[in-house]
Amino acid sequence: MKETEANRQSLREWIAASRFMIAAALITLTGVAARLAWLGLKPFHHDEGVNGYFLQQLAYQGKYEYDPTNYHGPDLYYISLFFTNIFGMDDVGTRASVAIFGILTVVAVFFLRRYIGDIGALVAAGLMAISPGMVYVSRYFIHEILFVFFSLAIPIGIVFFMQRRKAGIIAQGLLAVVLGVLLLPPQSVLVHSALGKASGLTLGVRALMAAGTAYAIFLIVKRASSWSNGTPIFLMLSAVSASMLFATKETAFITVGTMMISCVCVLLWERLTNRRASSDEPLSLQGLQSAFGTTLQRNLLIGLCVGLFLLVWGLFFSSFLTHAEGIRNSIRAYAFWTKTGTGEHKQEFWTYLDWMWQIEAPILLLSVLGLVIALVKQRNRFVVFAAFWASGISLAYSIIPYKTPWLMVSFILPMVILAGHAFEEMIRHSIQSVRVLGALAITASIAFAGWQSWDLNFVRYDDPSIPYVYSHTQRSFNEMVARLHQLDAQIGGEKNLRIEVVSSAYWPLPWTLRKYKGAAFGGTPVPANGQEVIIARYKENEEEVLAYYQDRYVSLGIFLMRPSVDLLLLVRKDLAGPEGEKLELNLLGNPR
Repeated sequence: MKETEANRQSLREWIAASRFMIAAALITLTGVAARLAWLGLKPFHHDEGVNGYFLQQLAYQGKYEYDPTNYHGPDLYYISLFFTNIFGMDDVGTRASVAIFGILTVVAVFFLRRYIGDIGALVAAGLMAISPGMVYVSRYFIHEILFVFFSLAIPIGIVFFMQRRKAGIIAQGLLAVVLGVLLLPPQSVLVHSALGKASGLTLGVRALMAAGTAYAIFLIVKRASSWSNGTPIFLMLSAVSASMLFATKETAFITVGTMMISCVCVLLWERLTNRRASSDEPLSLQGLQSAFGTTLQRNLLIGLCVGLFLLVWGLFFSSFLTHAEGIRNSIRAYAFWTKTGTGEHKQEFWTYLDWMWQIEAPILLLSVLGLVIALVKQRNRFVVFAAFWASGISLAYSIIPYKTPWLMVSFILPMVILAGHAFEEMIRHSIQSVRVLGALAITASIAFAGWQSWDLNFVRYDDPSIPYVYSHTQRSFNEMVARLHQLDAQIGGEKNLRIEVVSSAYWPLPWTLRKYKGAAFGGTPVPANGQEVIIARYKENEEEVLAYYQDRYVSLGIFLMRPSVDLLLLVRKDLAGPEGEKLELNLLGNPR
């Protein structure tokens, strides 16, 4: 009898696990489709153009130097360099690297099922997969989605370590990848410095050293996997993720700071509510002490984690030992960004709340419900931690005057976890009406968020009335680029069209026109010197534009590049054909 009941229980568990895996696969496929379909649809944003320029320098010249005064961390370029070798150095290829990390972030949420429940994990991952902002930013060659992924990886690794989870093939593989990234590129740099450019000897030495390093990595991973069932691997991966977070954006200190404060708040909240946590809960101090093992093991592991953190930081910011000044600049960056945070893109305290209400309302409302449930019921410390994390990071970003829509994804991350927890509690509730309400709420939330995501990412992706469309390049920009391709075809189609860009605002044109050998970006009007095309900004330097180009050029139209930036396309008369309009002062002042 007992054996029969055990078999039935095993069958029920197998069915439940199978249902979870099927649902997880469908959600993942949804996330894949939302992020990869028509990835080149919207034109590059000017920030994407700048990032693309740095990526090109790294790919073609082997040069990248971290600049703290204007740009974010280096890992975007090194990660994208790998993916562009697979997908190509174009709009789709560069965005693919970010889109893949957006997909991995969806997948990572499933690893929280033990802490927010099966339904909670599925709903949280589903909201992550179709969140308008998460999808939009995942289709955007900027740093934000890498930042979200590493933000999520930190607590996952720590919780797995504290619960003494056995490191499986995924964790072992990730450690091997990390060690390969840390050891192989610097090794290549050192060989190049010692032996010079590629030669038979250089290639032979590199091959031997790479083979030796690969074997060493195998031995290290094998040894780490045998240490307490590989549990320490999770803490090491968290340390690497934390370092990568800082190598992604300077706002890492906000995320890490609010996480640390949230851990303290969990303990204070338990003391305030007279709740005692069991020793097997996530974030249990007893579990932490047990996971560390002996004093010697604890000190060794802490030393390894600190060493990995510093090594990752040093290698990325030094451009893998080619720019030592980058390490110093990584510290100087915080003084600069402190000033930027109070001087640019200034918005009111409630701006993020207003933006979320417009475009992320389901996640906003459900996360508030999840926060209340987490703090009142206190199912486990992880969900209480998520409640304080979501509150703290939202408050921190709201207090800082500097506000841009893509920063919202940093606090949408813990919000979707809370939303998933809310649904888990509703669907598992003993009262049927609550379960029915939960099912209806899931359906309505997914449907509404999905519709908003489709509308934003595939229909109105350049509509400035939507918060995420922040100073974005308009689709009319593509019309101008198409005209340039037509003009190039008229002279042979070899990208020999000579283009002089005399507008002070011209990004992302350097990226878009990167294959044109004769494209120049001076930013100010210069006398005509045989160029077939002049691109100027209307109402800017009008007198000089007329003086230099009126006699030999006509206008093929004025194209909106982004709000407040209209570009005037001037073409040499012999190429323009009959549709060209005479260049006059009133034309410059009246864009059509």
